[in-house]
Amino acid sequence: MTRGAILFAFNSPKYNYYDMAEHTAKRINNFLNLPVTLVTDEKSYPAYASYTWDKVIKVEPDTDNFRDWGQWINKGRFQAFDLSPYDE
Repeated sequence: MTRGAILFAFNSPKYNYYDMAEHTAKRINNFLNLPVTLVTDEKSYPAYASYTWDKVIKVEPDTDNFRDWGQWINKGRFQAFDLSPYDE
């Protein structure tokens, strides 16, 4: 049975979620010693990516979700179990 963490990172005009995911992944590796998979899109994944992810899954996000404060690209998280390469 495989165990790991899956993080979503779709940058918005207001926040860089990729950078947040990278910091989180480093802590998951350090404190939990688990592999980390990133779910992101082509625009959010930087060309300079210095962190070595165990796996990167690129999908097209639904960008039509807006809150009072701005764009919130979060509709795809319901696919976490389907996208995850881990059993647990």
